[in-house]
Amino acid sequence: MLIKEVSSRCSVSPAEVKEYHAAHQSEFTEGEKAHVSQIWIKEMPEKPGEAERLSKELLNRLNNGERFPDLAKKYSQCPYAAGGGDWGVVGRGHLNKEIEDAAFSLSPGGHSGVIKTGLGYHIVMLHERKPPVVTPLEKVYAEIENKIFADKVTARRDEWIKKLKKTAYISVVK
Repeated sequence: MLIKEVSSRCSVSPAEVKEYHAAHQSEFTEGEKAHVSQIWIKEMPEKPGEAERLSKELLNRLNNGERFPDLAKKYSQCPYAAGGGDWGVVGRGHLNKEIEDAAFSLSPGGHSGVIKTGLGYHIVMLHERKPPVVTPLEKVYAEIENKIFADKVTARRDEWIKKLKKTAYISVVK
């Protein structure tokens, strides 16, 4: 009955799909991303102040022209140190807030100052920033079409059930 009375009477036009995509751009936007590398020096309780001292020394060496990947390979305690500290491309919300703020405020090729977090001391380098991208309609067409269809079916079903209840004869026997 539901198929006969509800689903078979619902359809979605290409214009509706296009209109939905245009009106809901934020649903189909992939956020800003950044390709970053990091040098991470852990705080060692047995050597207080050593991590901060080394971090400042490394920052000074970077400022004097030494290569970030070389210093990361030699000194960083990051799991990606062997690859020059390269984390690859990350989106907002995937990094520690202090590190993320620093990374997304840099110009490509630039590095941050020393960033202190609960994990230790960090220096971040930005390779490239990728702006937000709206997914093209062709890639999300079926998803949008299914959503609109489901919304229409739900609304039509609710109307149909309301109408049935209005015309139904119901008696309660005790």
